[in-house]
Amino acid sequence: MRNIGAPPSSVRHDGQPVYTLPVIYDSRIPGRPIILSNVTTITEYLELEHPARPLFPEGTRAVQSLFVHHIQESLARPLLPILVPLSYQRLSPRGQQHFRGPHRAVMPGPLVPGPQLEQHWAAVKQQFDFLASIMDKNGTDGSGDGMVTMGREITYADFVLCSVLLWIEQVAPHDGWARVRQWNGGRWSRLMERCRDYMDIC
Repeated sequence: MRNIGAPPSSVRHDGQPVYTLPVIYDSRIPGRPIILSNVTTITEYLELEHPARPLFPEGTRAVQSLFVHHIQESLARPLLPILVPLSYQRLSPRGQQHFRGPHRAVMPGPLVPGPQLEQHWAAVKQQFDFLASIMDKNGTDGSGDGMVTMGREITYADFVLCSVLLWIEQVAPHDGWARVRQWNGGRWSRLMERCRDYMDIC
């Protein structure tokens, strides 16, 4: 990424830059290519350049940013001790080496044993229950269907939430997704189906 001039997608707590995909390279302006990393930055750029189907309807950018922050910092956090070790196991040896970092200082924790696993899933469910209670408010006054974040149309915030759901489905299909898809009356499975037409899963 550095070789093409891409900025880091994030910075670790110790100040070390982190380079990840996706990256976008727009060379339409000769000699001055636009190189972007970080999913949100890329999405905002594409929204500006291709506004036909907005993911940030007018006046929703701040609210969606707050929602996305909640997903990343609160909803996903109790999933980490469950899904990170499972994700690590699925990587190739080269992928595992990259995951650990150049000095092998970063190692995922071991798989969580049974009783602890249930405690972690209980914490995850608590987060999903809270989120469901918030999203239900979109359906109480007729202004939305109660399924998606911003009323009736799928927006960027829904894709961020679905990325977490997809992570669960892909990494823990039998234990994790089998639970989550039934929570809150099956709403998370229905949300995934709403978004699936936009997904391209490798």
